[in-house]
Amino acid sequence: MEHEERINIRRIAGMLRISTATVSRALSPELAHTVSEKQRARIREVCDRFQYMPNINTVRIFRNRSNLTALLVSEHCLSGHDSIDYNLAGVIGGIERTLSERGIYCSLIAVTPRFLAEKEYLRFCRSKMFDGFLLWGMTERETFVHELAEENPPVVSIQGVKNNPKLSGVNADDYRGMCDLVRRVLDCGHRRIGVIPALESSQAGRERNRAVRDVLEKAECRYLCSAVGGFDRQTGTEGFPS
Repeated sequence: MEHEERINIRRIAGMLRISTATVSRALSPELAHTVSEKQRARIREVCDRFQYMPNINTVRIFRNRSNLTALLVSEHCLSGHDSIDYNLAGVIGGIERTLSERGIYCSLIAVTPRFLAEKEYLRFCRSKMFDGFLLWGMTERETFVHELAEENPPVVSIQGVKNNPKLSGVNADDYRGMCDLVRRVLDCGHRRIGVIPALESSQAGRERNRAVRDVLEKAECRYLCSAVGGFDRQTGTEGFPS
């Protein structure tokens, strides 16, 4: 029986009396427009009948890309022990929406001690598993970032490393932004100020904390710094008991 035999592009082309190149182009998102709609419909009908889909590994070889991007995030950001990082959540959502619109998908990868010890980042790069890498919150102390950059894949550092010319970067000015915010608080007449510090484990957190200290000390405004961190009512109650 025909449907019991192995189905492939060559057999589909033979059934329709067209070239294998035409079938291949029709099944490629990037090249489908080069095949007429009528021809694409005929090819789709045969593929649906035989439940055929191109082998993704074979497709990647011919395309020389995987349509996958890796988002590398420090393990502590994903541990669940710290407060929720709303910035990271927003970044992940934005990345996924933007890439998926272009038929590209993102894998979230925790940078763990094993990941670093076994140099998984080099395996990912050299095996062409990913077309590029996004780094969240990595500082200059993360030496693997510079090692990865030397491999010359597309790498974008988000809220992190700024001094490597081989990396593209997207960074908010956390220091200036927090300075403006604290000055606005002072301009409103507030002088009894309590500070819940940002996490010092991230560069953004350190910059924001530095901005708070600099502005308040310059204004000679005394402030109480909470020993606990967080964004909820319980944090405020525990950090600033009456």
